[in-house]
Amino acid sequence: MKSAFMFVLSLAPLLLLFYAMRYYRSRWRAGMEQRFQKALDGLQIGSHVLLVDKVTVPSTDITAEVYRILRDDRGHYFLYMRTGDSIEILKPLTEERALQAVKVS
Repeated sequence: MKSAFMFVLSLAPLLLLFYAMRYYRSRWRAGMEQRFQKALDGLQIGSHVLLVDKVTVPSTDITAEVYRILRDDRGHYFLYMRTGDSIEILKPLTEERALQAVKVS
């Protein structure tokens, strides 16, 4: 009985670390989605379709990266990028460049 208790007690820090990392990642993801929506609102982009959606959630050895190519409801294409804590970019793309980037991705 004592060894089982000690085993559970030894797992507690790992479980706490796991929970803390999940919490941090979910908070980061929610903040990233808010920034993305704010950038879309700035260019008055309503509905859109993501053609490429690559998101790397930060961890101790990986820098956060967001790379998205989207098409809005009017048929315009855009590139959204953000790396680390840098300022994000949302810039228009021609249809040819957007489709070429989609193929490469």
